[in-house]
Amino acid sequence: MDLGNGNLVVRGADLALNGPGIELAFDRFYNGLSSREDAFGTAWSMSVGQDVGLEIDPLRA
Repeated sequence: MDLGNGNLVVRGADLALNGPGIELAFDRFYNGLSSREDAFGTAWSMSVGQDVGLEIDPLRA
């Protein structure tokens, strides 16, 4: 909760798969100030989409 603007942001982890050299995660985010409509409802978004990327952990590589 951001007390300055009253925004509530929540993250929910839906799926996490860990394997040798790869981690796959699907997370949901709620942004109370968003009016975005998504499959999860108003103000919810998925971690996959425009921001999909690859992150390599040097300690696991």
